Amino acid sequence: MTWIEISMVCGTLAFIVGIWTMVRTLLLVHASIEQVNLTLVQARQSMQAIAEPSEQLLLSSKKMVDELQDKVQGLSGLFDSMDQAGHAVGEVAGTMRQASVKLTETINQAQRAVQTHQKRVRDSMEWAVAGMELWNRWQASRRSKTNSISPEET
Repeated sequence: MTWIEISMVCGTLAFIVGIWTMVRTLLLVHASIEQVNLTLVQARQSMQAIAEPSEQLLLSSKKMVDELQDKVQGLSGLFDSMDQAGHAVGEVAGTMRQASVKLTETINQAQRAVQTHQKRVRDSMEWAVAGMELWNRWQASRRSKTNSISPEET
């Protein structure tokens, strides 16, 4: 064998070893890709299994948030009503306070008027009593004059 033939055999052997190594590497890469594909399929299945409950959880959470928002809006109306009621009670209390002040003023005026009129009534009663006494004396005096004149004429 000549050097050329030996070189060709060595080249062929190197080519065969290179091809064999490449095929072996490709087979290992293929097995790894299959393993990755299997892992991805399992991950997809797990994601799908998680996705449905997660979707239900999101829907129920959205429903709860909507209900809570409705209740908060209802409470907002209630608080508005309570605020208005508070203002109304304040206005009523103010009106009652004003009425109380007016009533007190009226009572004080009435007391002053009663005191003034009471003095006048007392004075009038004293004058009436004095007048009655004077009339009774005058009547008594007239009767005594009439009685004293009458027996003499008879």
